[in-house]
Amino acid sequence: MIKQIIPSQVCFSCKRCCRFSERVSSWAPTLSGEEVKSLLCGSIPPAFISPGKKIRLITDHSGDHAYLCPCLNLRDDTCRIYAQRPLECRLYPLVLARSGGKFYLGADSQCPFVEQEMLQPAFQEYIESVKAYLRGEEASGMLRGNLHLFQEYTGIVTLAELKLPANEVQQPLGGPP
Repeated sequence: MIKQIIPSQVCFSCKRCCRFSERVSSWAPTLSGEEVKSLLCGSIPPAFISPGKKIRLITDHSGDHAYLCPCLNLRDDTCRIYAQRPLECRLYPLVLARSGGKFYLGADSQCPFVEQEMLQPAFQEYIESVKAYLRGEEASGMLRGNLHLFQEYTGIVTLAELKLPANEVQQPLGGPP
């Protein structure tokens, strides 16, 4: 299990995540095959999931941002599917990144909490606990079967390479990402 490192009061005041400047963004949550199935069983309508297994962003009519995650409740800045939120959302401000054929754990350098806490021992311990979780049998198997979860990002701090043995890597159903 991944604990939330950012205190709620910090998250609710920031307005960085769940809001996007572009309709198609690497920052929009990407879903594993199991997450798609789970969310379609009542949490969100099928129209909110793209064929590429990403949450489809909606237009922000309040004018603060161009696009929003449809699961964001603007009244109180909470997540409508918090108990079922995707791995990417549970990891944030950490991200699953890819570059040059390699897979990494990174951190969003624009997150105020990352800016303030990244070098602190508690944050470093958190990074180690997430790496251990991702190396675990269940999580590493899920990642090998869902390589599309690894996105190419700009504005991240690379924290660690994640080893996914090539002979064990399986492409998600539907072919390569």
